[in-house]
Amino acid sequence: MIKILVKSPIPWDSTSFYRTWGVLHNLNRKFDRRLDLQPFQGRNFTWAELGAYDILYMQRPAKTDDLKLAQYCKDLGIKVWIDYDDNLFCLPNESRAFFDYDVVVKKTMQDLLLLADCVSVSTVDLKIFFESLGAVNVDVVPNAVNEDFIKPASAYNADSKVIVWRGSETHCGDLTYFSDYLYDAIKDSEYHWHFMGYNPFTLTNSDISGKIFLHKGEDVMIYNQRLKLLKPKVMHVPLVDNELNRAKSNIAWIEATYAGAVTIAPNWPEWNRPGVICYDDMDDYKKLLTIPSQDYAKCWEASMKYIKENLTLDYVNQKRIDIITKLL
Repeated sequence: MIKILVKSPIPWDSTSFYRTWGVLHNLNRKFDRRLDLQPFQGRNFTWAELGAYDILYMQRPAKTDDLKLAQYCKDLGIKVWIDYDDNLFCLPNESRAFFDYDVVVKKTMQDLLLLADCVSVSTVDLKIFFESLGAVNVDVVPNAVNEDFIKPASAYNADSKVIVWRGSETHCGDLTYFSDYLYDAIKDSEYHWHFMGYNPFTLTNSDISGKIFLHKGEDVMIYNQRLKLLKPKVMHVPLVDNELNRAKSNIAWIEATYAGAVTIAPNWPEWNRPGVICYDDMDDYKKLLTIPSQDYAKCWEASMKYIKENLTLDYVNQKRIDIITKLL
C-alpha cells in the first residue's frame, strides 16, 4: 500500500477534477487500488499522524501553512509532490486574485518549488517558467479527458446553431478586451451564443443581449452534461496575450471536442493541435466567428483522433505512475 496525503484547496471544483481528485481515483485503479488516498483535513499535524505517509501531494499550494506542512513532511522523509496548472506568479492587474498573490505569497510559492521532490504542471510554458525560478524535476502532465465520467460525442454537430464560450470571472479581462470584436460578430450572426460560467456584461448590457444565453457556473459533471445537450458547433476561446494565458492548458478544446464541437483558439503552441482553428490576432478571431465555409467536420475528426490517442486520462496517468515510481 502506498499512502498519499492529498491537499487540495477545493476538492470538488473543476481544477481538482482535472488535477487532483478527478485523476487520483483513476490512478488508484491503475495501481490495483494499492493507493491509500487521504484528504488533508486542515487540522494540526504531528509526526505521529504524518509518519505513516509516503507522499504529500499538494495542489497549487501558496500559503505559509502549505510551506510549513511541506517542510515538516520533508523532514520526516516523506516525498513532496506539488502540482500547478496556472502561472500564479504572473496574474494581470485585472485579475480578481491580483492582490492575493503579493510578493510574500510569490516568495512562498518559490520556496515550495525549490523544496519539492517533484513538480507537475499542465503545460510546457509552466515548466519553462518554473525552471527559470530554480525548480528541478518539473514534469509536464497535461490535462486530459476522464472517460470514466465523460463519454465522447459520436459525430460533429454539423447542423447546430449554437456557439459556446466557457469560463469564469477569471476571464473578465479577456472578454472585456475582446468585447468589440464579439459584439460585431454576434450582431449580424444567425447563431445562438451561449456563455457558460460567466455573464459578459459588456455584451448583455448592449442591444445584442437577446442573442446571448447565460448559464451559471456549476458542478463540472453537470457542466459537461449540459455542454453535450447544447450540441455546440463551435467553442471559441478569446485570450489576451499575456504570461498567465500563455501558460493555460487547452482543456476547453478537449471539452468542446467531446461535446461534438470544433474550437477557435489563439495560434499559440498549447493550442496548435490537430483540428484546432487558430487565430493570429483579434481581427482574425472576429473573422473566424462568422463561421466561414470550410469543412469543420474534418477538423473535429482530427481533434477527436488526437485526443483519443494522446489525451485520455488512462493514457496521461501513466506519467503520474512514473512520478510515483520515481519518488519511491
